Amino acid sequence: MNVKILKFNLKYLDDITISFAESFSDWSVAEVKDYLMQAYNTYPEYCFMAINIKDDDILGAIFSKICPYNKGKMILVESLQVKKESRGKGVGKLLMKKIHETAKKKKIISIGMLVSKNKNFPLSWFKDFGFKETGWVELAANTEDIKII
Repeated sequence: MNVKILKFNLKYLDDITISFAESFSDWSVAEVKDYLMQAYNTYPEYCFMAINIKDDDILGAIFSKICPYNKGKMILVESLQVKKESRGKGVGKLLMKKIHETAKKKKIISIGMLVSKNKNFPLSWFKDFGFKETGWVELAANTEDIKII
């Protein structure tokens, strides 16, 4: 498969939104689109896509932004999405490589993401690249369950 990695182009947003929504069934297509657009509108220079050179079809995308951790020297991967038919072919790895190269070029010292501990994949996939659990714990509660007095 001949693949090129380019800056994300909004003409592919609907395709990648549908792929994301299929992976996260509790998200509506509209919610996914809003979520991806937040990352894109904030830091478009950290959003990339993988395109099949042969037919100009999108294969996957990565949406990232700069975080305040480490004095703004961290890229936070908001979404790495590979279309179902392109999984297992190195597309995700190429997108991660692009983020890594971008981080090094811009002198960013770390890359992070939130990953569910309840699913072996993608947790094990990221660990294979050298990512480690940081000790940070995600805390969440339904608003009606929060007790602030």
